[in-house]
Amino acid sequence: WHEARTQSQISGYKNRELHGNETNLEAYYKFNQGTVGGNNTAISSVVDAINSPAQDASLNNFTLIGLISNFVTGGYLLYSPTSVSITNVVLESVFVDELLSSLDDNELEVLLSSYGKNRADDSSSSDRDERIDELAELLDQDQDGRVAIFKWSTLEELGTVGFYIDRKDADGSRWMRVNNDLLPGLIDAPLGGEYLYADPGALPGVDYLYKLTEQEVWGSTREYGPYQLNY
Repeated sequence: WHEARTQSQISGYKNRELHGNETNLEAYYKFNQGTVGGNNTAISSVVDAINSPAQDASLNNFTLIGLISNFVTGGYLLYSPTSVSITNVVLESVFVDELLSSLDDNELEVLLSSYGKNRADDSSSSDRDERIDELAELLDQDQDGRVAIFKWSTLEELGTVGFYIDRKDADGSRWMRVNNDLLPGLIDAPLGGEYLYADPGALPGVDYLYKLTEQEVWGSTREYGPYQLNY
């Protein structure tokens, strides 16, 4: 960064992929061009993702082979920090192929894992096309080419570890957890952020109730909703 970062900014941006156009971002190294746990000894530098010509950085004193001192599996949520609060929670329909094509390999793995597909952790045994096919089958269960997207935004986050989403029919009695794994929050983000999550169990023309459960770093939780939605 071409500025001194505050503690709040450091906490809010760590373990998150950036868009690359953030103000005062000087260089951006994703550290993701290697094979997880593989033989990466041919890699001598990490790639600068935003500059032309690139300001690549040298790697020194890494073994780059095996499980120690090497590339590891990442986990992050791409987010858009915003100074505008979007107060309404939305359920809408998007094309499955457009959604999946917009995600990079790591995001595809994280999405698979959030639905309880643990085999996504073994990226060496599944290429991008296979992950997209698996997700397409999961998200497009009625084979209409579309999936429901649950969207919400936060005005400010302080100590937010992540969120769980629950859904039930508007006239139902039991809540169903939509995401197996906690969706990571921003921890400390004064400007908040925008979130979306695909819910293949939501069908068109049906009224649903949704609620969000926020997990905080100090162990407490907060519930938001219920929100009555349909698409």
